[in-house]
Formats: sequence, C-alpha cells, structure tokens
Amino acid sequence: MMTITAATAQIIARRSPGRLNTSYGDALDIRERVIVTLTAEDGTVALGEASPLPFFTGETVEIIEIQLRRHLLPLLIGRSAFELTAILTDLDRWPENTSAKAAIDIALHDLQGKLIGRPVVDLLGGPVRDRVPITFPIGIDPVAEAVAKAEDAVARGIRTLKLKIGRDPAADVERVSAIRAAVGPNVKLRIDANTGYTGPVAIRLIDRLAPADLEYVEQPVAAWDHAGLAAVRQATGVPIMADESLHSLRDAVELIQHRAVDLFAIKLIKTGGLARAWAIAQLAAAHRIDIVVVSPFETQVGAAAGLALALAAPTAGRAHELRVFDSQPEDAGTEIEVRDGEIFPSYAPGLGVAWIRELEPVGGSVR
Repeated sequence: MMTITAATAQIIARRSPGRLNTSYGDALDIRERVIVTLTAEDGTVALGEASPLPFFTGETVEIIEIQLRRHLLPLLIGRSAFELTAILTDLDRWPENTSAKAAIDIALHDLQGKLIGRPVVDLLGGPVRDRVPITFPIGIDPVAEAVAKAEDAVARGIRTLKLKIGRDPAADVERVSAIRAAVGPNVKLRIDANTGYTGPVAIRLIDRLAPADLEYVEQPVAAWDHAGLAAVRQATGVPIMADESLHSLRDAVELIQHRAVDLFAIKLIKTGGLARAWAIAQLAAAHRIDIVVVSPFETQVGAAAGLALALAAPTAGRAHELRVFDSQPEDAGTEIEVRDGEIFPSYAPGLGVAWIRELEPVGGSVR
C-alpha cells in the first residue's frame, strides 16, 4: 500500500486573464488560490487546488489555508491515496469548507492516477467524448467593449459565449441584443444573473430577450428560491440552470423534486471535489439533466479535474467553462490543448499537469 508521507498547502496568486464584472461587483485583477501538494512514499507528487469564491462558499484563501494546514491535511498522513471514501468521510467531520476539501479530493485523484499510470478520467469510468467545446465569458461591460470581446472570441473559433447580467435589466437587454446582432445566429449565447433578480423581473427580462435565442439562463434568482427558479422556468419556456443553488447531492435532489431547473452548473469548490461532483453528474444523467462544468478562475490544476468530469459525465455534451487552457497556456506544463474552440485532453497519468508557474518548491510539509 503506497501511503502519503507529506502534504502541503501553499497560497499562490495569478493575474486574471480578463475582467469579469458581475452582479457581485467588479472583477479583481489578481486572484489568490491554494495549491495542495501530496507526496507518496515512493516520491510521487500530486497537486490539488482550491480557487475560492467567497460569495458562493464563504471561504477565503486565508480560511482555506488555515483549515488545510491545521485540521484537514494531517488526516492524510500515513494513509493510502486509494482510501478516498474513508478520507472524505473523515473530512466531513468538519462541516462546509468545500473548497478546502476539493483541493484534497483533486490531489488524491491526481495521486491515484499517477500511481496506477492512468488519467483521472479513467478513474471516473473513462471518457464518453474525446474533446469538449469551451465558452468565452463576458462581464457586465459597456456595450461596445462587450461586443468587441464577443467578436474577438468568435474569430478565434469559440462558438458559445457566456454573458453576465444582473445589475440593470434594461442595460442587460441592450448589451445581450447587441452581442447577438454582432455575432449572428450560429453562436450560442447563455446568460448568468448570479442571483441578481427576483422572479418577476427575471421573467420580464427573459421575455424581452426572446429574439436573442438564448441557450439557457443561469441562476436568475436567489440561491434559496427553488420555487422562483421553477416559476421562471415555467413562465418563459427557456432552459434554466442552477449554480448558486447547487452545492451538494441533497441540493440536486431538491432541485429535481421542485422541477426547478433543466441544467446543473458544477463547480468542484462547491461540491468538495470530483467524487461528490461525479455523484451529482450521475444523478443528473438519471433525470436527463445536462451539466456544465464551471471553472472560472482555477489554474490548470483545478481546471484539469473539471475537464476529466466534462469528458466522463453522460450529460455533459454542452460547452464548458474551462477558460484557463485557452487564456493562460504558458503558465503550466501540460499537453492539454485548445484548438478551434475545443479542448483536447492529455492522457498522461493523473491530471496531466506537470507544473504551474507560481508553485514554489514544496516545503513545510505536514508529517
């Protein structure tokens, strides 16, 4: 049994590839995240990542780093990487902290894959597709700026755009309509309000955007408002996606019971990693609910885990939000490539990410 002999947590910072202003506020130029490094007794090193979204999980990098160093990483020392279920059960003694748990889960999957010489997607049952299309996100920007970004993305081969909305309905209609006019009818447009509106406002907004032929509308109302999601879905006939409303398998069950949504947005920092995300994806498949993997700010480490899920999940056939492979390819050592708006995976063992630029040599291990 190959045991884990060392575990570290390190805060790193990376410049955002672009400003993504949302209903939560204006974007940050620099984003911090926590990288977990696990070392097995034979010297194999694995990586995991927590890229926090405080408005979603309540965690900051400081909270994540402290929880990992003081409480969670010590639970791994001396254990096999293949004790995944038992380890996750022990981690659950600490409620919430899903971003910190995701970093550990991702690193354990990376380590398992490296130890058996297989890519992480094979640990999920193998791929059902050999590539995935990606989206390009556009924030709440002035109309001319948003249109220019959309036209540039389409010129680079991207066929799905995600447009942030949620501050001003009239401005949202103007911006989304202008982008549709600029890119033509063959580019998919999805919009995301990040809980910015009430049900009645969202219904009026979506009705006004009928000519834009939306692929779907993401989280138009508050995270707790399952009835509001269902009402928007029924009133508009436009597919509705849950993001802020979906963290756990229990959330997924409740959304299905309320007939609230057509799609699930899966972020590994919300689910606590791949294992729980895979359970949600399997439930979604059983109910013919599409999933979209969302990795808005991760480095290639976290995004590679999301890519494995997007390749393996039965109902993950839409474009996914894995932008880092397109926007910052020089910042990591990986054979994962983007060509003509599609991601082609690496089948190297584990996540297929050998290094990221910001990660310092491992030190200060928990032993």
